[in-house]
Amino acid sequence: MSLANISVAAIVILSILPLVTDQFKIDAPAMEDFDWSFSDGNVTLAAPIGVNNGGFFDINDVVVSVMVSNVSGGQMLSAVNQWGTIPSGGQVTRQIRFALDLDRMLADGFAWMITHSDLLRIRIEVTAKYTLKLIAFSADCELHMPWDGLVQDVGFRTPSLFNDTGSYGIQIPYYLKTADFLQGLGGNYSVKLYNGTGSAISSAGQDIQLGTNYSGNLSLAVNSPAAMDLLVNNQTLIAEITVRLPSGTEVTIDRRIEWAAPMHW
Repeated sequence: MSLANISVAAIVILSILPLVTDQFKIDAPAMEDFDWSFSDGNVTLAAPIGVNNGGFFDINDVVVSVMVSNVSGGQMLSAVNQWGTIPSGGQVTRQIRFALDLDRMLADGFAWMITHSDLLRIRIEVTAKYTLKLIAFSADCELHMPWDGLVQDVGFRTPSLFNDTGSYGIQIPYYLKTADFLQGLGGNYSVKLYNGTGSAISSAGQDIQLGTNYSGNLSLAVNSPAAMDLLVNNQTLIAEITVRLPSGTEVTIDRRIEWAAPMHW
């Protein structure tokens, strides 16, 4: 019986010792460790996380859970990764990877985040069993990750009216800034233009490059009555801008253009 008591005491000591002496460690990722990418309508974040088992027993049933919410606490994602067993003296480093689906963001009330800054709260929890699965324990951390939106800035330079061999049109120089992780991907930029009375007068679009500060010019054809109105009347035009991402997701933003008529008296 005495030998049995000694054995039980030894197991308890060997179980607790790695936890209090930092022999069991979790190397959580820092904010700068995350890689961002975009594919198939998903914004994917990935980063390495390490678990070091410096104890005397294997760690079993290791589960890494990731929960993502925005600054207001709305839950955007919950994912579970099964890591299995980490042997005594072993160290495992793996990628945690989670994807934010744009369509789901739109459906779940996070449309604001497509075009505005926010804050991602990323909570990582590691649970496991130790000492022949007799002891369960967990560790967690929370990271705050800035979110800048996918379409970050859009606007116009001063537009102008032109006459090309009897055909009238409006030349609109525009600029667009999108998220860096969209670099190398193509999209589309289009504008529907409404005059001061709310009537649609023209529309046009063109393919663009994303993931950079992009600028271009749109030529929108207008009929003669609309051109004459623009020629003599100052007014506020409304431009309905649509940016289409590679996934097919469309972001629509309205901008005002204060039109100065070239022949206004």
